[in-house]
Amino acid sequence: MKVVYNDVDIIDMIKSGDKIKEDRALGALYKDHCLDIERWLTRKGIPPAIDPKDIYQYAILALYYKVKSPEFKLTESASLKSLLYAICGNRWKNEWRTAKRQQNLKDKVELEEVDSDNMLQELITTERSDLLCQLVNDLGDRCKQLLQLFYFEKFRHDKIVEVMGFKNAQLSRNALFKCRKKLAAAIIANPVWTSTLINN
Repeated sequence: MKVVYNDVDIIDMIKSGDKIKEDRALGALYKDHCLDIERWLTRKGIPPAIDPKDIYQYAILALYYKVKSPEFKLTESASLKSLLYAICGNRWKNEWRTAKRQQNLKDKVELEEVDSDNMLQELITTERSDLLCQLVNDLGDRCKQLLQLFYFEKFRHDKIVEVMGFKNAQLSRNALFKCRKKLAAAIIANPVWTSTLINN
């Protein structure tokens, strides 16, 4: 028999600090709203290189850390589902803004023949890049390779499966989710780095 958790149950499990309960809560959240939100994102339209599952995984992780915050309190007019929709909606907007910026940069290169050194200067903030590289290096070789392929080389999960030997794309997504969680925890654990990353 399937166990059904309400919002209060899920919040209590996430705040418990018990890894088994936390994983159970995240799993329930993922399964309960995944299809609806993915269909919603697909109907809205997303950039070609973006998978709606990746936006949803980001939202699950963001909601997890929001709930873990001591200041978090669910209001009567809100629900975890509505928060997931809001986070996904904001992420969706950011992805489109990024896609448009990248297209604008591509057009600029074609029109003005900007050399590669100038392109790198436009796309990378050195201080932020150095911090992220240091954080990623501390996660271990497997996470480092996975994050490098997904974020910097823009590999889709079907390609990552070939390169890293995952059995399927879902296992690749699961591994990426765990690496993101580790990276977020590392940032949160160091207030100086948190401030630097947010302000850059």
